[in-house]
Amino acid sequence: MKVINLDGLANSFEYFSDCLKPNRFLEYFQQQGITHLILRKTMLAEMEDESGGVIFRLDPRVKMDRTSRLFDYRIGSGFEVEVVKF
Repeated sequence: MKVINLDGLANSFEYFSDCLKPNRFLEYFQQQGITHLILRKTMLAEMEDESGGVIFRLDPRVKMDRTSRLFDYRIGSGFEVEVVKF
């Protein structure tokens, strides 16, 4: 299993300039073969359609349906994460 830290601390300047700044995460995820994401819930937005899915706020082209949501976890009152299958 390969783990990639997307907060930019463990990635290259290329990641920052090519993906983070222009909101091109879809291409980055595809290039890296990313299949699952662990995200803070604040990084997700509910989709407006009936699927009950979510979109990744930093690149709305990254969409996950209801069955993609695998697990969520809450620590205290401000740190909630969700595991989604991409």
